Amino acid sequence: MCSRLIILSILIFASYLAQADEQANENDNQYLLTKETYDLLNEVRGVMEEEYFQIAIQKLNGYLGKDTIKPYDTAVVYQTLGYAYNGLNNYVLSIESFVKATTANALPDNVTHELDYIIAQSLIHTEEYTQGLSYLDKWFENEPSPSSESHLLAATAYYQINQFKQMIPHAKSAIKKSDAPQQSWYELLLAGYYETSMYKDAALLLEKMIINYPDNDSYWLQLAAVYQQNRQEKKGLAVSELAYEKGMLKGNAIIQLAQTYLYLQMPLKSATILETGLNNGQVEVSKINIELLSNSWLLAHEPEQAAILLNRFAKDFDDASLYYKLGHIYVELEDWNNAKNALELAVSGHALKNLQDLESNAWLLLGISSYHQKDTLRSRQALDKALGFKETREQAAWWLEQIEEESAKASNSKT
Repeated sequence: MCSRLIILSILIFASYLAQADEQANENDNQYLLTKETYDLLNEVRGVMEEEYFQIAIQKLNGYLGKDTIKPYDTAVVYQTLGYAYNGLNNYVLSIESFVKATTANALPDNVTHELDYIIAQSLIHTEEYTQGLSYLDKWFENEPSPSSESHLLAATAYYQINQFKQMIPHAKSAIKKSDAPQQSWYELLLAGYYETSMYKDAALLLEKMIINYPDNDSYWLQLAAVYQQNRQEKKGLAVSELAYEKGMLKGNAIIQLAQTYLYLQMPLKSATILETGLNNGQVEVSKINIELLSNSWLLAHEPEQAAILLNRFAKDFDDASLYYKLGHIYVELEDWNNAKNALELAVSGHALKNLQDLESNAWLLLGISSYHQKDTLRSRQALDKALGFKETREQAAWWLEQIEEESAKASNSKT
């Protein structure tokens, strides 16, 4: 901001000097500097060009102490003082000086108009957003063709005070009026859409951002999420698939894509990307992810793959529910030996006591598996445990009857 104001000050000095020359014979002209003020400003201009701002400030403040200065000259000196303070990065005194220049109501309208914008800039720069916007709004009212930068200034200030509805039109205008809008401008507008739940507009903007910045991973992920928010699941899926093929998806993003596949009843695709992610380290090996993948394999009618997975990872967590699930799969496959081994691990886990629905079924299935393995003793023990649960009492009793009947027949055959 400093360099811009210094350049402006030099241009304004030149304007005053030219104005003074042209109006030297117009004694009553309200915008004619006195010779004393003219000489001072000419001297101060040279000092400021050398960046001796403190010296300029001393000269200008000393001149303001006089009682005979005209209102116009006073306003111009305060204006120049504002530029000098800005050169020292003293924005508080710079703003104060500019405000005194404008409130004197002695400057030409076009100069006051320019100062309103500079005051707004300075206030926003010092995080006085609300006050800065009051000057900026006044400037917009009198500006026939606001620049993209002025709209961006307003958008930034409104964003800082969480007035997103007021921010959005300015952010849109900043982008529209610029021949080369910056990436951060799009992101500012996008933030406004998110904050106001304008997800359809966010989707349209993200589509444009992806065209402009195709290598930005987050835009792809955000677009997929916004499509989901808009209940455009197929569009969201298409974008996620493209991002996955481009290698942009990692971790949770792959999990979300897998969950979308399951939601859209495509479990084989869910299982495939999860399996790949686990193998290449892009998906964390966690219990919840292992369960998601095993469920995907089961829904895809691939119980063998689910069993391979659980055999591979269940021991890493020593979790009773995973062993139970593995045992249940083996029961469905009628692989009684592996079923019995997995279920033994399940019922030996202390955590199973907190999962009563699983505990009852684990004992029942262990009894059935042991029965098919002709381990009658272990079968009876497991089924007796299952009798203690309301959920499995009836089935356990039936299997125990089977065992007793077979035992009786075996005894009779021996006699």
